[in-house]
Amino acid sequence: MAGGAKMSEQQLTALCDEWSRMFRLQDWRISARLVRSYELGDESGGRIEIAPSRGAARIKIIHPDDVDPDNDQSIDTEGYLVHELLHVLFRELDDDLGEYQKEAFERALNKLSECLVALKKGAK
Repeated sequence: MAGGAKMSEQQLTALCDEWSRMFRLQDWRISARLVRSYELGDESGGRIEIAPSRGAARIKIIHPDDVDPDNDQSIDTEGYLVHELLHVLFRELDDDLGEYQKEAFERALNKLSECLVALKKGAK
């Protein structure tokens, strides 16, 4: 969905279900929705709230209308979704990280999500 293509809430939900199955997260209740940039509160493309004791997670992804077309967007809406789902997979590793480690972890998730989406789409 890069290059200005829009994604609907229904498409986002379908992708969330698809990736959740691929990551074997079917036992989790995961919801995803598009939100305006001001709801994220920073310059990220997404945010996740995880409740491990309930097996639930809520994902917020930046609305495509709020993505700055002048910025290098190597991650599209699907990539943001995959990044946030990876936080569920690696939730135990995500605790108690220092600032440097947190930044490195986020960069690693960015690269991993870019690669996974590209592989799914058949990129070389």
